[in-house]
Amino acid sequence: MRKYHNTADQHQTEHPAWIFSSAIGIIGLAGLVIVSRHNFLLFHGLAELFSISVAWAVFFLVWNTRHVTDADSLVFVGIAYFFIGIVDLLHTLAYKGMGVFSSHWGANLPTQLWVLARYMESASLILFPLLFRKKIQPTLIFGCWAGATLLLLGTIFFWRVFPDCYIEGTGLTRFKIFSEYIICILLGIALMLLHIRKGMVDTVVFRLLALSIIMTICAELAFTFYVSVYGFSNLLGHFFKIISL
Repeated sequence: MRKYHNTADQHQTEHPAWIFSSAIGIIGLAGLVIVSRHNFLLFHGLAELFSISVAWAVFFLVWNTRHVTDADSLVFVGIAYFFIGIVDLLHTLAYKGMGVFSSHWGANLPTQLWVLARYMESASLILFPLLFRKKIQPTLIFGCWAGATLLLLGTIFFWRVFPDCYIEGTGLTRFKIFSEYIICILLGIALMLLHIRKGMVDTVVFRLLALSIIMTICAELAFTFYVSVYGFSNLLGHFFKIISL
C-alpha cells in the first residue's frame, strides 16, 4: 500500500512539471510562428540557435560525465552533436540575408551545410545503438569527429567538390532532394536498430530518441519540397526540427 501511495505521489508530482513544460513549448512555438510571419530570417536564426544550443548542451553534459557513466554510446552521440552543432552554426551564419559570407555563395552554401549536417546526424544515430554496452575512448572519438568534420567542410569551402544543393531561380537540385530521401532512409535504419536493441537502453531514453528520429524524418521530408528558402515547406521543416529536440 505504501508503495502504491509513493507511486501515486510521484505521478502527481510529475504531472505539473509535464504540463508546465508542454505549456512553455506551445508558447514558444506560437511565438516563433508570429516571428516567422514578420521576419523569416529572425525566425530561422532563433530556430537554429535553439537546436545548436541543445546539441551543445548534450555534448557538455555527456563530456563532463564521461568518467562516471557506463553509457559510452551516449558519449559518442554527444560528441557527434557537438560537431553537428558547429556545421549547423555555419549553416545559420551562411543563410541568405545574414551577410556573413560573400553573396556569391547565394543560397547554395547554407543548403550544402544543412545536407552535410544531416548526413552526419543520421550516421551518428545509426552508430549509436550499435555501440550499446561497448567501451569507447572519448578523446579518440572526439579527434576522429574533428578530423572528419574538417575534411567534410573542406569539400564545400576549399575543394568545392560538394555537389550543388540549391540553384537560384530553379530551386533544389536533384542531389539535395535525393539526399533528403537517403537521409530519411538512414534515419529509418537508425530507428529500426534502436527498436531492435531497445532492451539495452532505458525505456524513457528509447521513447524520446524514437520520437526525435520520427520528427527528424518529417522535417527532412518537408525540406524536399521548398523552392524558396523563405517558403512554407522550409518553415514547416524547421518546426519539425524544433519539435524533434
